[in-house]
Amino acid sequence: MTITLTKSKFAVVVAAATLAVPTAALASHVFDDVPDDAFYAAPVEWAFDNGITTGKSPTSFAPLDDVTRGESVTFLKRYDDNIVQPALADLENSGIDSVQVTGTTDPVTLDATDPVLIDSVTIGGTGTVDVALNAHVQIENDGTVVAQGRFEVTLRQGDCSGAVLGAAGLRTGVTTSTFVNSTVPVTGLAAEVEGGSTFALCAEKSAPGGADGTAFRRGIVAIWS
Repeated sequence: MTITLTKSKFAVVVAAATLAVPTAALASHVFDDVPDDAFYAAPVEWAFDNGITTGKSPTSFAPLDDVTRGESVTFLKRYDDNIVQPALADLENSGIDSVQVTGTTDPVTLDATDPVLIDSVTIGGTGTVDVALNAHVQIENDGTVVAQGRFEVTLRQGDCSGAVLGAAGLRTGVTTSTFVNSTVPVTGLAAEVEGGSTFALCAEKSAPGGADGTAFRRGIVAIWS
């Protein structure tokens, strides 16, 4: 049995395959031989707007003509080029990754005014993306000096020597029995960075004469698109 596929039916079939793909707004009526009330009018306009068809001429679509083998594969190739591949690229350049340490078995000592790495995360993607960063770290006064501990927590691009993307401060009590669960939240934003970039959560003493500290539970989340 031979099935003949007209251009109008082909346009409807291709348009129906895009239910999960955002479509462009319809242009003004393009082809003189496509009636406004035809069931295929909107699909034809969609196919034109998205570069899938250029018509028989600038003003003619010939909706009742048969679709040749050459035309059918050309329509499919243009659909892949103009709809599928851009959608896949958008998905590839969006994602989320995180690092979380929930216990106290991996402490980091904060005893100097130079930033120390607490944790880091590396984003995915193959192009230029914007990254939102959210992090937290629990810092305790180590109790060896009867004094407050003052600390700064930063989110940085690259490592702890990189550009500061977000910062927060903490002042602990004079002993470990005060503010034992002092948790510092910090957020940051990096615009137009390359996929594969690394972001660091760092901390340091901000008052040289104050008490040292210990960082325990911490986490960092990166979301990019």
